[in-house]
Amino acid sequence: MKKNYSLTRMLVLSFLMVLPLAFYAQSTTSGKKDKQETEKKAQKPQESFSPYFFGQGQFGASWSHAEVASTLIFPDLSHDNVFVGTGSLGFGYQFLPWLNAYVGLNRGYAKGYLEANSDKSKYMPIPSHDYWYTSDYYGGDLNLGLNLSNLIGGYKTRAINFGFHAGLGQMQWKSKLYDKTTGSLVARHGYDGNNDSHNGGISNRKVALTIPFGVNVNYTLNDKWDIYGDYSYTWWDTDLLDGVVSGYGNSGRDGTLNASLGIRYKFVPGGVGSMAKKAPEKTSMVVMPKVLEEKGDSVEITVNGTFPPKYFSKNAVMLIQPVIKYEGGEKVLDPIKLKGEKVAGNGELISYQNGGSFTRTYKVPYEKGMDVAQLVTESVVYPYSGKEYASVKDALAGEKKAKSIAERKIADGTIVTAKAVEHNEHFIFAPDGYQKVTIVTNKSELHFKVNQANIDWNLPLNKNKANYDALKNNLSDLYKGWKVKSIDIQGWASPEGEESFNQGLSERRAQAMEKYIKSKIKRELRKKDNNFAFKSVKDIPFNLHANGPDWNGFMKAVEKSDIKDKAAILNVINSANESKKEEEIRNMIQIYPQLEKSILPPLRRAELYVNAIEPKRPESEIAQMATSPDYGQLKVAEILHAANLTSDLNTKKKIYANAMKRYPNCWRAVANAGAVDVELGDYQEAKSLLMKAMKMNKNAAVVRNNMGILYARQGDYKKAEHCFLYAQKLGADEAYNLGIVNIMKGDYAKAVQLLSSKKCSYNLGLAQMLNGNLDAATNTLKCAKENAAVDYLLAVVGARKGDNTMVYNYLAKAIKEDASYKAKAAKDREFLKLFNTPDFKALVGNN
Repeated sequence: MKKNYSLTRMLVLSFLMVLPLAFYAQSTTSGKKDKQETEKKAQKPQESFSPYFFGQGQFGASWSHAEVASTLIFPDLSHDNVFVGTGSLGFGYQFLPWLNAYVGLNRGYAKGYLEANSDKSKYMPIPSHDYWYTSDYYGGDLNLGLNLSNLIGGYKTRAINFGFHAGLGQMQWKSKLYDKTTGSLVARHGYDGNNDSHNGGISNRKVALTIPFGVNVNYTLNDKWDIYGDYSYTWWDTDLLDGVVSGYGNSGRDGTLNASLGIRYKFVPGGVGSMAKKAPEKTSMVVMPKVLEEKGDSVEITVNGTFPPKYFSKNAVMLIQPVIKYEGGEKVLDPIKLKGEKVAGNGELISYQNGGSFTRTYKVPYEKGMDVAQLVTESVVYPYSGKEYASVKDALAGEKKAKSIAERKIADGTIVTAKAVEHNEHFIFAPDGYQKVTIVTNKSELHFKVNQANIDWNLPLNKNKANYDALKNNLSDLYKGWKVKSIDIQGWASPEGEESFNQGLSERRAQAMEKYIKSKIKRELRKKDNNFAFKSVKDIPFNLHANGPDWNGFMKAVEKSDIKDKAAILNVINSANESKKEEEIRNMIQIYPQLEKSILPPLRRAELYVNAIEPKRPESEIAQMATSPDYGQLKVAEILHAANLTSDLNTKKKIYANAMKRYPNCWRAVANAGAVDVELGDYQEAKSLLMKAMKMNKNAAVVRNNMGILYARQGDYKKAEHCFLYAQKLGADEAYNLGIVNIMKGDYAKAVQLLSSKKCSYNLGLAQMLNGNLDAATNTLKCAKENAAVDYLLAVVGARKGDNTMVYNYLAKAIKEDASYKAKAAKDREFLKLFNTPDFKALVGNN
């Protein structure tokens, strides 16, 4: 018998070699990659799977599983032409990563050989002969295939996959059975002219139901092509395939086995069309924060996107453009450009094989209306053409093959609680200079000869005109009827005498001054037309002080003098012991006569201070005159004080206007008028006045502070902070005002620090809440002065805590106190999670 079966050997051996190769490849791939990617696996995005169609073809060998067969499971390689070819073409659909269905069109041949006297030959009519048969068939079947690797291990890209398949089909066949010993035809089925029953096939072929099932090993070449090995058994619903009918094996039915190699082409969706279609399902988009929040007059947004493996086409460009949409407008942000591996130019690279991700942060100036907003993405994907586009709109217009991706909402917006700051900045008003009690002091001096305490009017110092006039007029205020507060007398001696003597001498000089002034007052009291506010000297409190030697006066006089050696004189005096100083001065007098001539005489004196109480207009009169045509009669301190006697801003404005007319050079009136206009909201006039006051006194902390408040209320916090810091350098306490600025800047930690001195203030509670100190904010707000704003903010704190009871209790109180909070709460994104709850709807009226 001729042994020509090299082809069959090749097919069988190729298939058998696939199994160890598969295990080796799987093991090698895992061994190398697991070690490198252990840490990456947890973070690697799940691979994207999309259903697809596929076509396949296979070719191999088949052998008989029937009575006329030398072997059952393994091919018969010992007989010539028993191992014959078979082939199949198929088309299917991969529903899931682990399940597919396909239709196969089959064409094949089956042969079998049975030697005489074998175990199976007893079933043959003539057991002593050798038999062989040949058949050919074609037909079709429908199969379900299971990818066991994906079913068990989860879907991911593998070089090797193991599978199982089973199905149901029909074969149209014909066969001939020969007695190989005699060479005669024993039986023939499925040919024209046969009168067999059930010959319903083409050309009178017989028809049989088939059930194929088997295993396969699939090797992935690339995204489109696979090669595979298949080993399957087909059960035939007939016992005539080999021409012999018996009860041997297969429950009386024949079968065939096939070993094949095949190739499969996958019609995997790809390109921009597929990317656009699958984008909502396959790509993830995360925004931080999930609800946008205004901070520092801006909205900061971080967009994170993730793409699974085998999604992003290598030649594709995707533009993702976030857009903040709100009532009355929209804010289009810069697009995020993503590109495939074959795309040149700018953009973040996304791998086809591994997928990828991107992160983009935006800082968007807050605009009115953004409190009720949505952050959406408008996206487009297109094949790379070398052109660059500034927006999604431009790309759609410029690329014919561009595909728009459905708009996606990725965040709600915007929380604007930081804007709920209470604008109660601390104003500073220039002092009015008004004193409710003004003590006017007249000073005069009497001078004495050395070591004497009697008054000598002939002394040159007593005759000095300035001093004489002061003595003459020392009671001038009392003559006007002013009340006297006290008369103070200070007695002094020059320091060259002995200390105890000088102490007594200064006392006697003070007494001499007292005697002089009392006699002068008594003489005036004797006049009937005197205007004194007292009736006797006894009604006047006299305060006498004996100061002893005037060392400070001496040292200052020497220092100011033109004595050539004054430095030496001072040095000697300063370095001498206390007991030696008088002696040193006496020595110096001998050397420097000028000391006795001009330095010491003015020190021998008694000083008189007549302290009178200046009469004042009643405050009611001042207030009335400040707004009347008589405002011009008021002193500057009086008219400025009048503005402090009223809380009405419009009255203050009128008084400061009169003050500026009467005293145009008074910067205090201008600065205070500007502050009042800030409080009234007349910002243009306020700025004009404050700028004028700044020119009049550029180093006035008052003006800088109030200018800062003006800028803060206009929303220019950068300039406000500059002004407050400048005022702080000039000595003003700006902690509270800077605290408010830092809330608006978004530096909540610093705001808490600056506002912390105001323990129970609304703004401190707001800063604490914004900084995440929710318990501290709760305590601060609960001790603050209760009002609707405080209760509403406590409801917000409750929302951030997740305490719905707290939300409803305080929100109900706020709405009761101020009904406008109902509409505010209905759209406030702080309560976004509660919008659809019945209790919240009932509270804000959103039924």
